[in-house]
Amino acid sequence: MKIKFLTLMAVLSQNVFAEPTSQAVTITSIRSLGNETYISIDDTRLCDTNVFWLKGDYPGAKQIVATALTAFALNKKITLEIRTDTGCTGWGTKIMGLTMLK
Repeated sequence: MKIKFLTLMAVLSQNVFAEPTSQAVTITSIRSLGNETYISIDDTRLCDTNVFWLKGDYPGAKQIVATALTAFALNKKITLEIRTDTGCTGWGTKIMGLTMLK
């Protein structure tokens, strides 16, 4: 039973977290263009860029954009998680997740 639980946790944790994850950063702009959203941040250490990309039909995209807009409006810090299937690709790197910080 314990092995099944640990296996399940390992599988779930791979789907929940993406790498790399940014330090706490501030969103400087959000641009929506058709079915795509571009989020600019105030730091270039993550993937050597400050512009990240999200396609509207990606699962969770609406939630990520809503969180980004809220963080931008409230001037809150965020962290970005990069998609593990593509990794860092420079300008327009794909976003997997976004967390608004307190």
